[in-house]
Amino acid sequence: MAGFELTTYRRVWMVVYVFLPWILWPLAFVVFREHFLIAMVAATGVLGLATATIGPGVRLGGIGVREAVCSVAYAVLLYALFVAGGVLSKLLGLWEGVAAVYGMVGRGLHLVPALAWIGFLEEVYWRGGFQEGLLSRATRRPWLASSLVYSAVHVFTGNLVLVAAALVVGLVLGFEAHRCGVAASSLTHVLWLYAVILVAPVNLLLG
Repeated sequence: MAGFELTTYRRVWMVVYVFLPWILWPLAFVVFREHFLIAMVAATGVLGLATATIGPGVRLGGIGVREAVCSVAYAVLLYALFVAGGVLSKLLGLWEGVAAVYGMVGRGLHLVPALAWIGFLEEVYWRGGFQEGLLSRATRRPWLASSLVYSAVHVFTGNLVLVAAALVVGLVLGFEAHRCGVAASSLTHVLWLYAVILVAPVNLLLG
């Protein structure tokens, strides 16, 4: 009986863990949209804490030469895909979706620590705990399933561009995390955020 109760207790926490983003993302992207950066810092903090406590845990791995090369290469790939996506959004008349995302985030050096925090902890949860910790037990290609869920939680924003962008990010970082490790995908996420928001924003490049 004790073993059954422990298993049931664990399953309840796993359900809570899986559904946390479905609560936190609407809060950050919709309810607290005017304070988006602070809301995302808080949301990813909760996800990181949940991964370390009630979640399946996460193996970050290390950053050696191979992982560093992977991180930079995937960051360049992601940025190139987002430039191409920006061009496509203009052709399809969806540029307002791109502008809306940049409007929420803003610009400035104060974003440097916030983006590092968000990028790292998103990977800890999405590619670490959720993908490699849970989905890898059920499928040989966990990045496919995790990317679909990662994209789906952005549906609440009502921004088609953001939903499509999340799918691309999920596929690229999910595949990288599965092949090169979560530490590598975390570094990629942060480097890409710096590039696409601070160094060469797509809205300024194509606007």
